[in-house]
Order: sequence, then C-alpha cells, then structure tokens
Amino acid sequence: MSKNGFALFLSVVALYGCQSTFGPSALENTHPAYNQAIATSLDQQMLLNLVRLKYRDSPYFLDVGSVTASLELVGSVGVGSSSNLDTGVNIIQPNVGVGYADRPTISYSPLRGEDFLKSVLSPVPLEAILVMTQSGWSIQRVFAVTMERINDLHNAPRASGPTPEREPNIKNLNVCYIYFATFRSKVS
Repeated sequence: MSKNGFALFLSVVALYGCQSTFGPSALENTHPAYNQAIATSLDQQMLLNLVRLKYRDSPYFLDVGSVTASLELVGSVGVGSSSNLDTGVNIIQPNVGVGYADRPTISYSPLRGEDFLKSVLSPVPLEAILVMTQSGWSIQRVFAVTMERINDLHNAPRASGPTPEREPNIKNLNVCYIYFATFRSKVS
C-alpha cells in the first residue's frame, strides 16, 4: 500500500471513529454526564446553603436554566507543493487534518422571590413520600423529615431556627414511626 493510500485509510478510520460521537450516540454519551454534573452541583449548593443557614447567613440558590452543547467535527484534506529552483526538486505534500470540539453553554438564573418560596416551602406531595418509602428509605427517616405533625403528635416545632434550650420531646412521635414501620414490614 502506498503512503497516500495508507494516509487515506487512516483518515477514513479516524472519521469513522469520530462518527460515533455525533447523532443519537452523542446524546447517549453526553446527557448522563451533564445530568450527573448538575446533580452534584445542586447537592453542593444545598450543603453550602445549609452551612450558611447554620451561621445565620442568607441562603442563595442558582437554578440551571438550560444546557446547550455544541459538538463540532472539522476535517481538512489538502495538497501543498514546494520547489527548489537551485536543485530543481519539486516536493508535493498531502495534508490531512481532523478536529473535534465540544462547547457546552450553561445558563444559570438566581432563584428568588415567589419561585424560591414555592420550591423551598411547598408541601411535599403524598406521592413523593410514598415513592421514598417504597424505594428503600426507612419510614422513620422519611416521616421525620417530611411530617410536621400527625394529629396531636408534633415533630419538634421549635427545632427550626435558633437552637432550643432543651431537646424537643418527640418520644411519642417515634413510637408512632415504629408502628408505621411494623405495619409496613407486615404488609410487604
């Protein structure tokens, strides 16, 4: 195989390999990575804001508005020549080039006002609580985090805000959680 044929073969193989990063497979390759990066970023933001609240600073949330990824594949083929008039030698040089670029653009917007209040203070839907308990979370943990009260059993109403002088009495509520867990284990 000649040098030109070998170079052509290599460029075809390289372009075929790059073809797998475009089209539907590009979505399969990039979507989970962006999803994981956004989830990690939101987790870190939540932890940072919990620390801010502990030290009585104002929380500040950014919402990911959009993610746009631009994938670009550039290929070039060319021929160059040079000649030396003294020796009379002419040189012809083939050129092949391939370039790939992934340029994400992420838009953030501050979460404030009514949107912030809706996202932080809205009640947790019953369906979400059921999904959490059915996906392996313990009933005690889910109820302790999501329930304010069950009938006359209050879930430490003074625990949010400044640290109370005495520990909240939630013994009766814990007994209720144990009954729920026992009932769940007998049903499943």
